[in-house]
Amino acid sequence: KFICADIRNLPFKNESFTVLLASEVLQHLPSEDAAVAELYRTLAKNGRLPVTVPCSEGLLSFSHFRLLGHDKEGPEFHCRSGYTKYRVCRLLEKGGFTIEKYTY
Repeated sequence: KFICADIRNLPFKNESFTVLLASEVLQHLPSEDAAVAELYRTLAKNGRLPVTVPCSEGLLSFSHFRLLGHDKEGPEFHCRSGYTKYRVCRLLEKGGFTIEKYTY
């Protein structure tokens, strides 16, 4: 069954999933806090949450390719162009998560 829902208000019970995936989602949201809270709420204790976000440092940090098609209003719009290691870790830790592994 496929369910389309707002990540800031998921239609699932608390601790419904042992694994969730948030891949290239957070940068599209004006405020990520509500999404992180919902991911935390719906993830079972000792569950896993792989997260991918665009980086704002490194080889492509100044490349226009990162924003190609993402700087105009619409479903692909990026509210922020990328995250530093500190920013994404702080966001998830503030939401209750423990970072087990981080690659950049």
